[in-house]
Amino acid sequence: MTAFTARVGQVAGQARRYIAVFGWLLKDSMRSEPRHWRIIVVATIVSLAANVGAVGVIYWYVRLLESDASTEILGMSLVARDSSELLFVTVVGLVSLLLLYATSQYIARSRAIRASRLFEERCSRKALAVSGGLPDPRAHRAEEVLADSKLIHLVTMYARYCGMAVRLLANGIGALLVFLASLAVLFWLDLGMTLVVVAVGVAIVAAQYPAVKAAAGAGKRWADTRKTVNRRVSQLLRRLNTIPRHSLLAEPDPATGRLFESLEVRQNLDAWEGRLRSIDRSTLTMQIGGGLLLGGLILFIGLSFIQGEQDWAALLVYVTMLRLLLANLTSVFRALTGVSRFYPQIQSYRDFTRSATLACVASTLDPEAAAEPFLEIDAVDAAGLARRLLLRRGQIYAIMAPPGYGKDLLAYI
Repeated sequence: MTAFTARVGQVAGQARRYIAVFGWLLKDSMRSEPRHWRIIVVATIVSLAANVGAVGVIYWYVRLLESDASTEILGMSLVARDSSELLFVTVVGLVSLLLLYATSQYIARSRAIRASRLFEERCSRKALAVSGGLPDPRAHRAEEVLADSKLIHLVTMYARYCGMAVRLLANGIGALLVFLASLAVLFWLDLGMTLVVVAVGVAIVAAQYPAVKAAAGAGKRWADTRKTVNRRVSQLLRRLNTIPRHSLLAEPDPATGRLFESLEVRQNLDAWEGRLRSIDRSTLTMQIGGGLLLGGLILFIGLSFIQGEQDWAALLVYVTMLRLLLANLTSVFRALTGVSRFYPQIQSYRDFTRSATLACVASTLDPEAAAEPFLEIDAVDAAGLARRLLLRRGQIYAIMAPPGYGKDLLAYI
């Protein structure tokens, strides 16, 4: 019981960290690009209404066929089984709603791409802006991130991950709205059966946690091993530069083979493969669970129909809405698994900008403290005499060191 409680606490803590990071990402994007987000929300609602309307048209027409009833359109009384005009009107209405759905979906997704591109640019600009006040002893977390990742990675790669996550989350929000609307229609059609669907769905959702966790873990392993791999590749390139090219063409350098057989490189490549596989793993889990659920419900509803407890219209609409619900739930978890791959990098970017921004604000509020020396280290001058080296804010210093030592020395300082 204690182990189970600890496990639940661990999962809850991880979920809170995810919500904090991705909640910050969404709020920051919505504040910076409110117009695009308004269009995304409106287009998503329109697509949702068109989708539900299309299902409603099908339900209406099937009920007319089943009951052999007549309906009035523009003052004309039309019988469904005998009227080609009613069929034509139904098809035109259905196609119009489907076209509206497709168009609004395209608008929402294209605006999500635009919002992600603008947010990526904003993240790059912000990383460059706040880095101007570094190094600063008050920005301890920012210094830790810079020691682990280069500024160029924050400005380019990490900012791009933030933009990609915004696009995935925007698409996931649209799928979530459709999922909730489909669930509401299912409750309206059959409350008892939908409660069973929800119970099975909770089990399917719980089965998604390993895929989401694996995606975040693979992203962290890839980030942790990337620095070591880059250093080893740089060492290999320096070695290859000392070997004549004709020798390399005649016989590849054995150090190249040892590099790709090394544990660090294999772990890095395996982690990258794990990031790519995580989305398909999530989709597979949803499709297997959804297929079993859909098949079981069709069997149950079909038996009810044979026994005269259900009609064809209810069966058709319920299966259609359930299929729509499962498809959008799959899209939601594809989005969650996708953004989980970038969680370590987005968290590092968030920590960096928040820490550096707070230091900049503190410098503005206390300019005298900002002008004080920020680092004092022991050093040796050219004559070999020990001295204290004072590094001041705003001054430019150069590090002269043998090849390969400059970066390590800078990271140490």
